[in-house]
Amino acid sequence: MRNYYNIAAILSTLILSGLLLNTGCNEDINNTSPTTTLQTTQFDGAQGSCISGGVKFEVLVDGVVDNAQTQYFCNVAQGQGGQNGTNTTMRTTKFTGALGRCTSGGVKIEVLVNGTIDDAQTQYICNVAQGQSGQSETNITIQAIDFDVALGRCTGGGVKIEVLINGVIQSNQTQYICNDAVNTFTIGDIIRFGAYEQDDNTSNGKEAITWQILDQKSDGQILIISEKVLDVKPYHTTPSYMTWEKSTIRSWLNGYLPSFNSAGTSFTNDNFIHTAFTADEKAKIVTSDVPAHATDPIFGPSPGDATYDKIFLLSVVEARQYFTSNEEREAMATHYAVNWGVFSNIIDGSTTHRCGMKDFQENKCSAKWWLRSPGSQADHAASVNYDGGINRDGDDISRKSIGVRPALWIKYD
Repeated sequence: MRNYYNIAAILSTLILSGLLLNTGCNEDINNTSPTTTLQTTQFDGAQGSCISGGVKFEVLVDGVVDNAQTQYFCNVAQGQGGQNGTNTTMRTTKFTGALGRCTSGGVKIEVLVNGTIDDAQTQYICNVAQGQSGQSETNITIQAIDFDVALGRCTGGGVKIEVLINGVIQSNQTQYICNDAVNTFTIGDIIRFGAYEQDDNTSNGKEAITWQILDQKSDGQILIISEKVLDVKPYHTTPSYMTWEKSTIRSWLNGYLPSFNSAGTSFTNDNFIHTAFTADEKAKIVTSDVPAHATDPIFGPSPGDATYDKIFLLSVVEARQYFTSNEEREAMATHYAVNWGVFSNIIDGSTTHRCGMKDFQENKCSAKWWLRSPGSQADHAASVNYDGGINRDGDDISRKSIGVRPALWIKYD
């Protein structure tokens, strides 16, 4: 059974903008500008937009509350968070003085799962960003961004909270409030991570990539492979003896310099990793030991040397290890991949016919995809057929109609 994580964010109403805080430090005595301060008040029960308590943020100008700027940071109502029968709530506590990462007061945020505090999710929002106390007047903005993908410490969506000082994000104050308990993965689950063009309509932006979890380690690392065939590329741009180590597809996946592939082609600009992932997401990708697995260790071509990569293709050995049947290995192509020429078929009962630009059907176009292991000849690479069967003989490495299912290890702190 595949579980899809796409839960509404725990925080739905926190959008604080334009909160001005006068620090009172190094102030020009001739400055006649109004004195603006920020006041936080904790409350229980229903108030403002909240139904189960929270913190009220008020802006005072010369000591008078500016009601138009009042905002509420709400606790989560009972039963609205969590999965698999868990009851997730959030508790906010105002404090003064030094606590956690804060030196001058703020708000402590605690997440409770079935009434028990999840210490790993405790966060602090500081009244004053560290290192900013020397300014006479500081514009402090707190912004919250809902997300339903794997981001930061969260695996199933949540809210990213950022503090901006005079419009500049204070990265050391960025916090994540997660919908789920951190690192609750199950092999076979589907998660969202990164984005890539998939519907071949660039006007609506890239679509979130869905990944299937193949393996996990005790330290929180998980191995994932794209659920769909995302693109179509030759294994190597010219027909020749080739291994994974010197192939252009390895360089394209990872954005390598010309010296990494035998064609001498630079992929520092046109590549998968920089197209699909943000800087935060790339930081979660682990540089992994990629073994040199031969298709036929006795009679087949040499697989070359092992490599260390962030993005890679599965080997024949791994395709058998992680998928126990042809049906599990079968992968659908995106509309983008089909339009760019990936070899794919629509299987309709006992009838099979080619899937092309004019007859594309969502989630019905099963495509061929590359493996990194060599084929039966030195200029061939192994692949998976549209029906999920492993093609040990492989395909000509310069063939431009075989699809790509990237694989990678990621880890959450």
